[in-house]
Amino acid sequence: MIANAVTGPYKDGKADIDDSIALVIARTRQLGAHEVGHTLGFAHNYIASTNDDDDVMDYPHPKMSVDKDGNISIKNPYREKIGEWNKIAVNWGYRQYANDEQEKAGLQKILKDAYAAGHQFVADGPDSRGVSSLHADSHLWDFGDDVLKATKQMYEVRKVALAKFGLDNIADGTPLSSLEETLVPLYYLPRFQINATAKSIGGMIYGYEVKGAGLVPRHSMVSRERQDAAMDLVLEALSPDYLTLPKHILDLIPPKAFGYELTNESFPRDTGASFDALALVEAHANHTLGLLFDRYRLARVNDFNVRDSSQISLDRYIVKIAQNTILAARLDDPLKAAVQRRVGHVFVHYMMMTAADNEASPAVQAMAASHLAGLKGILEEKIAKEEMNREYKAHYQAQARRIGLFLEGKYMPKASDLAQIPPGEPI
Repeated sequence: MIANAVTGPYKDGKADIDDSIALVIARTRQLGAHEVGHTLGFAHNYIASTNDDDDVMDYPHPKMSVDKDGNISIKNPYREKIGEWNKIAVNWGYRQYANDEQEKAGLQKILKDAYAAGHQFVADGPDSRGVSSLHADSHLWDFGDDVLKATKQMYEVRKVALAKFGLDNIADGTPLSSLEETLVPLYYLPRFQINATAKSIGGMIYGYEVKGAGLVPRHSMVSRERQDAAMDLVLEALSPDYLTLPKHILDLIPPKAFGYELTNESFPRDTGASFDALALVEAHANHTLGLLFDRYRLARVNDFNVRDSSQISLDRYIVKIAQNTILAARLDDPLKAAVQRRVGHVFVHYMMMTAADNEASPAVQAMAASHLAGLKGILEEKIAKEEMNREYKAHYQAQARRIGLFLEGKYMPKASDLAQIPPGEPI
């Protein structure tokens, strides 16, 4: 589905799906090697993508790019052979030695040589998996040795593929309403790269340090420069230019054909049977702002700043998100303005959930509550003093009212109030 979504292989009634089939076969080969690795006792190694996928125990995303002719290329989506780390792991785990002394020295040399050659190992759990995971270079479903560069690449692939999306993305004889399920993985295509990018914010670079071993450098906070660049990239994915579907797509997708139903792999909607141009935006904003407002990330942003004043403060962090969402300059284009307002709605929701989150640090709760009080005043002042259309006025009034009720203890937002992003792991 991902391959068909980005390449549009059904032009002029023909099915040019060789690259799509090759991608599926390559993924199946990689997955088979991955599972064999587990039978040999090997753990996940989610930093392998930064070193040319040198371990099949990573979860790779298919590589794709825009070629010189402006077309999407999915050639060579996965590494075809096992990686160097796999050979190292077999050597370390299964090599036999004459005695314990030789074994200790031999195993140490294997690891020392491996790390000296640039290989790395970062495991599953709190290092790599989930919204809150800490390591800035170890992720699930990413690719490339530079996570920010790869994210920009995926943004470009998405942009080009959306501009070309249409009837060529489904086979002849397929109901046009099925275009929706083909569009879903394309619209949300960079989601896992965005996950990876967000981990640079309040993230760390580290290995598993052992006294006397000297295999890995000392742990460190991600640099302010990289954190700022990562935040800009994540915020770009919340912009109306990024989130607004082109008109040709909105005009193309009809209600479901007879015998076909909406599933959890369809877009969310508030519009009943018709395609909804805004609920899919809310789902993406929910996912993306969920990364930015993860309670542990917020606490780390605050902690890093109080330890090192050159790091962004939690105050400025929240201000920057607000300036790119609820407080962004109003737009004239009706659809992009509606997209902007929907993102602003989700931002306010996350601010309130954060302020009410008893599992968040006291500093995080306090800062969120303080900004909510200030935001209510800003919105009320805009309503009173600035010229705007009724849609923006209603939006500001609704958000100010929600904030007021929340601060008075009369309203409690829930995560389930927001549209959910469909599943999409490229398993």
